Amino acid sequence: MGSVAAVGTPDAYLREGAEREDLVGLREQRRPARTLFALLYAVIALLCMLFLPPQRGFEPLGVVAVLLFVVACQFELTLSSGWVGCQQAAFMLMLFTLPLNAVPALACVSVVVAQMLKREPISRLGAWIGCNWYAVPPVLVLALSGSSSQPAWSHWPTYALAFACQVLFSSAVMYVQEDFYGEHTTLRDLLMPTAVDLMLTPIGLMAAVDGRSTPVAAAVTLTGVTGLLALLGREHAERRTQADRALRDPLTGLPNRALFSEELDACERRCKRDGASAGVVLIDLDNFKETNDTLGHPCGDEVLVAFAERLRAAVRAVDTPARLGGDEFAVLLAGPVNADGVSVVAAKLRETLEGPATLRGGQTVMIGASIGAAVLGVEIAVDDAMSQADQRLYADKRHRKQSPE
Repeated sequence: MGSVAAVGTPDAYLREGAEREDLVGLREQRRPARTLFALLYAVIALLCMLFLPPQRGFEPLGVVAVLLFVVACQFELTLSSGWVGCQQAAFMLMLFTLPLNAVPALACVSVVVAQMLKREPISRLGAWIGCNWYAVPPVLVLALSGSSSQPAWSHWPTYALAFACQVLFSSAVMYVQEDFYGEHTTLRDLLMPTAVDLMLTPIGLMAAVDGRSTPVAAAVTLTGVTGLLALLGREHAERRTQADRALRDPLTGLPNRALFSEELDACERRCKRDGASAGVVLIDLDNFKETNDTLGHPCGDEVLVAFAERLRAAVRAVDTPARLGGDEFAVLLAGPVNADGVSVVAAKLRETLEGPATLRGGQTVMIGASIGAAVLGVEIAVDDAMSQADQRLYADKRHRKQSPE
């Protein structure tokens, strides 16, 4: 909600960009909250071990389930927003082949082991522990119903209830966690993980039921499914990485012209649908050719990187900064915004972007920028807005050459 208000008020817009914390600082701020959720989960897992009936001892197939769970935790399907884990099938088998009261603790330990095998930083231990809340509701439902001692398809109402409780409870915890961390979880963020778990749950149940009579066949089946998911997850991640590289400038890491054009078209559709408006800002570095000719292209690249870092830090997460090519940059300002507002934002962006930059060789280069801005929306198409911004950019460039500071 704060970001919407900030767009309509240019001073608030620049305040938000100037006060944004870097990633390390944000993680430090969230660490106490993650530690709290981790401690709460550890207490719940301990209470389950102390007060719930075990239902059974350790079974050989349970070892396979834990190993497959660890493997599945190392891979996920990356989405446009967040990711989806693929360990639900192995988790369902754990429910029926391990002491029921130990499953929450074993799931937590397995996740920690999986992340350590991925060589993730140990500083994220709290986040790893606090993401296992989905393991508690099915354990409670099965323990109270007594339907986990002998898995059978005739118990399907209990299994459906356990899965429903798992989805509702884990979604609620995710929503509370994200809100606690200052983020926002949408319905779309919850639907995809639910759909994946819904498809994997019957596979895990089938392995548990068949494992009573043919444990080797059940282990082989679940191993094949987990391996397939792992390969799909890895291939999907590589494809997304390649696609992302194709849409980003390799020097600065900013979106390139192709991605910026896609964002412009999507923004235009939103504006027409909602009757809103947005802003576009075009930016050229002043005297960049002279910098390249005088200091060389490596120094010119350093200037571009330094300018891109300033631009990235000056805008909000909802805006899209881009490098269109050479010394040309742009920013798509998320709406609503009016003509006066976008002009003020552009002027303040200039104040933030301009200034001396010290290169690695010790040279100091003065960075300047010519800027043109326009509004796009229901009455102004993207092409017209880009044309207006381009005209204002070159008018600003001529003015700065005629009146050098």
